[in-house]
Amino acid sequence: MASGDRVIIIHSKAEFQSKCASAGSTLVVVGFMASWCGPCHSIAPTYSRLSLKYMECIFLKVDVDECKTLAAQQGISTMPRFQLFKNQVKVAEVVDANAAGLEAAIIQFAGEEGTESPIAGHTDLEQFIDTSTSEFLNLSEDTPMNNALEPDGSYVESDCDEQLLMTVGFSQAVKLHSLTIYCEDTAYAPKTVKIFINQPGSMDFDSAERNKCVEEISLQPHEVTRSAITGLQYVKYQNVNSITLFVRDNQAGKDTTRVTGLRFFGTPRDFTNMRDFKRVSGKPGESH
Repeated sequence: MASGDRVIIIHSKAEFQSKCASAGSTLVVVGFMASWCGPCHSIAPTYSRLSLKYMECIFLKVDVDECKTLAAQQGISTMPRFQLFKNQVKVAEVVDANAAGLEAAIIQFAGEEGTESPIAGHTDLEQFIDTSTSEFLNLSEDTPMNNALEPDGSYVESDCDEQLLMTVGFSQAVKLHSLTIYCEDTAYAPKTVKIFINQPGSMDFDSAERNKCVEEISLQPHEVTRSAITGLQYVKYQNVNSITLFVRDNQAGKDTTRVTGLRFFGTPRDFTNMRDFKRVSGKPGESH
């Protein structure tokens, strides 16, 4: 690791257990790596940077060749692999050199105030939105797409009628749990929305109207406010690279539709939240 970071090198199973026990409710981030592993070397500078950025967390590094028993006990089969612990219980796991997924997990479980995610176990996916693969159709030239993707109070507005077709791409596959789509003026806010995912090309309005969607939602006035959250059928959104929202109409039959903000909540696909698993026996943190 880089000189001056806060990463603690672990040399034994006993040392690992001691660090986790003494940490209590402090988040412990453990990187399982190997000297011969190329991806481990590529993510090492990022891991060092994260240790300096999140000073309230404890960062450990385990060489799987030096600590073979520990690596086997933790089920480490590929490297790099990151496990997060609180009160000696594993709460999350991130596989491969997934820097964005690792930081998202740290933010979520470290209790950072800046995450602004109201959904337990999920994070605001703003950092994963890829504007280069995003596209809004029937958009007024005066209201660029980023108005809806950046929380600055501005809005996007449809052009010639009330319909909008908004495709948002992600920089990596994500699992979507819920979304917020709102307008400061409720009368102009979306009402009927058809949702599509992973479309192979740009959709047009005819195909959006005609094609079968993953889910269709009908938003009530209280569901298009800044603080409202619309739950999705989570099982259908486990591998999402892009999401397309076809807004068919608005709340009050206005000539145009406006969207002040569009937020998505979920997790990167390669980030496993261990709290999502239901235990069938034993105590939390107990090995089987």
